[in-house]
Amino acid sequence: MKVIIFACMLTVVFITNFARANDDSGIIIIPVIKVPSGDATAEDVLTGKSFSNANATGINGTMPDNGAVHLIPGTTLEPIPAGYHNGSGSVAGDTDLVASNIQSGVEIFGVIGSNSWKPDCSSGTLNGTRWCDNGDGSVTDLTTGLIWMKNASWGLRYPFWGNSLSVTNAHDRAAVVKNGTPPTLTDGSGEGYWRLPTLSELTHLANGVEQVRSDTPRAFSGVQADSYWSSTTLSSPAAHMAWYVDLDSGAVNSGYKANYNYVWPVRSAR
Repeated sequence: MKVIIFACMLTVVFITNFARANDDSGIIIIPVIKVPSGDATAEDVLTGKSFSNANATGINGTMPDNGAVHLIPGTTLEPIPAGYHNGSGSVAGDTDLVASNIQSGVEIFGVIGSNSWKPDCSSGTLNGTRWCDNGDGSVTDLTTGLIWMKNASWGLRYPFWGNSLSVTNAHDRAAVVKNGTPPTLTDGSGEGYWRLPTLSELTHLANGVEQVRSDTPRAFSGVQADSYWSSTTLSSPAAHMAWYVDLDSGAVNSGYKANYNYVWPVRSAR
C-alpha cells in the first residue's frame, strides 16, 4: 500500500486571551479577520473624520464643511462652493420678481416681463425724436428712459477718485445733485438719485441716433469739447484707470483716475 503525504502550510494566528477558559459555552470560537475595503478617497470624507479603504486605514478626510450655503442671484453665474452642505442654506428670492415689474419681452430667472411702459414727451418739449426737454433742468433720452442733467458743464472737472479725503471726486460730484442743486434743477429728485453714467450709457449718448456732442448739443446746454468720465473702470492690471468719452468726437479712451475730466450726472426714471 502506498501512502501519499500532502505537504500543507498552516498559518496560525495567535490571539491574546483566546482560551477555552474565556468561552463559557463550551463552543470553540474561531475569530474572523475582516480586511478593509471600499473606494472612498480623502476628498469624499469630511475634514476631521477618518476612514479606511482597500488601500489603507486611518485616512483623514479633506472635504470642507461649508455648513449652510446662501446664494443671491445676480447678473453672472454664482459658483456653488465644493464641499459638504448641511441642507439649511437657500437661494435668495424677491417678491418684486413679477412680470409687471419687468420690461415686456425681457426674461429674468424664467419670468417674462409684461410691463410695456415707455418714456414719452407729453409734458416736455421734444427735440428731434430722441430727446425730451422736461423743462425742469433735465432731459430724458426716449430710447433708454435715462434722465440727464440739461447743463452738461455744471459738473465741472474732477478726478475719478481723489487721492485724499479733502479732494472731491467725480462720483461725489454727481451724487450731490438733487432738486435745487443746481438751482435750475426742479425735477423733485432726492439725494442719491444721480450718478456718473456707465461707459455704455455715455457711449450711447455720444454715438447713438441723434448723438450729442459739443457741436450738436440737441436739447442740452454747455456740452464741452472735452473728456467726460464714465463710472466704468478698467480691470486688473490697469485698475488705476477708468474709461471716458470725448464729447468733441465721441471717441472712447481710458485715463488715470487722478486725471481731471468733466462730470455729467444721469439718473434713472423713478
